[in-house]
Amino acid sequence: NSIRDILKFPADAVLEPDSPSTGDFRIGGPAGDNTVSVYHSAAIALATKALTTLGTVETCYPTALTGAATAQATCASSIIADLGPKFYRRPLDAAQTTGLQTVYSTIAGKYGFQAGVQAVLESLIQSPYFLYHLELEEESMGGSATGTKVPVTGYSMASRLSYLLWGSTPDATLMA
Repeated sequence: NSIRDILKFPADAVLEPDSPSTGDFRIGGPAGDNTVSVYHSAAIALATKALTTLGTVETCYPTALTGAATAQATCASSIIADLGPKFYRRPLDAAQTTGLQTVYSTIAGKYGFQAGVQAVLESLIQSPYFLYHLELEEESMGGSATGTKVPVTGYSMASRLSYLLWGSTPDATLMA
């Protein structure tokens, strides 16, 4: 649902089913090689498909395809600034923005604009910030170090509400 709402096409990637519940509240655990491989393959397939419809989501994309390198880099920055917060369900921090810019510039430098954008999309799609509903308040407010409970606020609450009510990523109104 999130891919459909962000990139405007239905995601048809097949992932491994969740393990059966053991009845306790443990979540997650280390991902095996097969799980990582399946998510990586799904990210590649979805990012490849996204390139065919990206012009409906990002208006700069169609013109950047035939534009100069500076116009392409500007468009890639715009794509990161627009799609990054949608995938992560919160604003990107400076390190995340720089990391995605580095992914783009490294791949685009070797293989061209489309490959650079595809690599950014692959990174976003398989990021833990997209795959998992991480609530970062506890970490940022020092609760995890002290064992103190920290209330869920802002973007984490928007994400909780959105997935509870609509089964998808928060829309622009809820993010605001």
